[in-house]
Amino acid sequence: MSVRWADLIFQPDAALSKTAIEAWSWKIAGLWRPVLMTRMADVFFERDDGVHWLECATGEVSRVADSESRLHALMQGDDGELWHMRPVVEALHEAGKKAGEGQCYWFITPPGFEGGVYTPENMFVAPAHEVVSLSADLHRQICDLPDGAAIKLRVV
Repeated sequence: MSVRWADLIFQPDAALSKTAIEAWSWKIAGLWRPVLMTRMADVFFERDDGVHWLECATGEVSRVADSESRLHALMQGDDGELWHMRPVVEALHEAGKKAGEGQCYWFITPPGFEGGVYTPENMFVAPAHEVVSLSADLHRQICDLPDGAAIKLRVV
């Protein structure tokens, strides 16, 4: 099944950008501006030292480009394949799960937890602002725990 560029990435609107900045302020200090999001809920943001990738599923942040224009060029190559996860999105579409405007994919069990895999059976479509907020809150609560620590998720 063929996916379009809009099925993989989108530009967050002002409200979603504000949600991301507020939700992840505990991890990302200073001024930053979301420039792109993937349907996997990852946020690419720009600040004075370049463009960074916030992987919401893992809570990891890494610098990926010197500028937004360089990011767009990298999106066309192997780095882009890693970031927007075309094969996963194709599998989700084949399973009848297609994120629309303002939506992205999230996990029943997030990666990093036992059973947290990138498969259609473990993923669903959700509003992007909820995923960004939820993932930030989850990672804020577990950021000081050692790898392998047992946790219990309680959804209220």
